[in-house]
Amino acid sequence: MGIQCEWTDDTQSVLIWHFDPRWSTEDIRRCKADVREHLAVTQRRVDFILDYTEGGLLPVDFVQFIKQRDDERSPLEGTIVALGVDGLLRTLWRYLSEYLPPDCQVQFADSQAEALALIEAERKQAV
Repeated sequence: MGIQCEWTDDTQSVLIWHFDPRWSTEDIRRCKADVREHLAVTQRRVDFILDYTEGGLLPVDFVQFIKQRDDERSPLEGTIVALGVDGLLRTLWRYLSEYLPPDCQVQFADSQAEALALIEAERKQAV
C-alpha cells in the first residue's frame, strides 16, 4: 500500500498517513474511507499528520483528483498538518487549496513534534 496509517497514541485522536514513493489517489480514497468508518463509530474529532517525508512524486492524476473532490468533509475531521513538503510542493498545495473547502486547509511543519503542537493549538482555539 502506498499510504500507511497509524495512530499517534491510544486515544486515536491524531492519525498519521505515511506516504511512500508509490502512493496513488486510490490510496487516499482507501484511507479516507477507513477514517469515515472510524468517525462513524467513535463520533470523536480526528486530526491528521500527512507525513510526506518519503512521498516521492505526485501521482499523474493528483491535480484532477483535487479538482473533482465530491466528498463532504465530516465536522469531526480536524486539523491537517503536512510534513516533509518542500517549497515547490507547498506552492503547488497552496494553488490547489483554492479547490478545497475552507475547513480543509493544510498547515506545514518540519517535525512530528511541531505538527502535534500545531494541532494542539488549533484544538485550544476551537474550544
